[in-house]
Amino acid sequence: MKFTKSRVRKLVQEPDREGRAHLEKMSTQETNLDSFEQMPPPIESGHGDPLIAIRDLKVHFAIAGNGSVKAVDGVTIDVYAGETLGLVGESGCGKSTLGRAILRLVEPTSGQVLYRNRDLAHLSSRELRKHRRHLQIIFQDPYASLNPRMTVGQIVGEPLETFRIARGREADERVQELLETVGLSKRFTKRYPHEFSGGQRQRIGIARWQLTRSSLSRMSRSRPSTFPFRPRL
Repeated sequence: MKFTKSRVRKLVQEPDREGRAHLEKMSTQETNLDSFEQMPPPIESGHGDPLIAIRDLKVHFAIAGNGSVKAVDGVTIDVYAGETLGLVGESGCGKSTLGRAILRLVEPTSGQVLYRNRDLAHLSSRELRKHRRHLQIIFQDPYASLNPRMTVGQIVGEPLETFRIARGREADERVQELLETVGLSKRFTKRYPHEFSGGQRQRIGIARWQLTRSSLSRMSRSRPSTFPFRPRL
């Protein structure tokens, strides 16, 4: 059925039998209730100690002279297991800097970042490395976070080798499985980042993040081009 502007206006104002049937068919196709029944129940949150507790976190950048830019100034947040926290604000207000400071990609000026009651802000580089597997980030610009000299298989599989999770054939199979989970073909393992669109590159970053099964993830803005895909939980 071909819809023109006048046809759509008529269906909305005075829907006939043919139009109603078509709209009902579309509505049943858009939602598959069976898929929701297969998903596990959400993790209960708000009980016990927070997964991560941020206390008076500050990130100041020195500028010419004796001044400084207070990108993050005294933030205190509690996040419990199973919760999703969204930060909303104008560009340049410090959202991304806060996320980077939590993961120590930017060194905080002062404050505490308590992850499972351990202060990440004051750990040595060696001690912090032990926690990296559980603290992951999905970058806003996927291309900047993908090594152009590495294939997709190498990029997604690198955490498996770094954290000694899997090797050899087992690692290859897990990489292929994760690519299919995010809506990419397992044949893409030999391709390079420049061969993909922006949305596909973001999916590669999500696949890399899923391999580590991190308990805390920082995502910088959602990108409509990455969806829809259904992650395997």
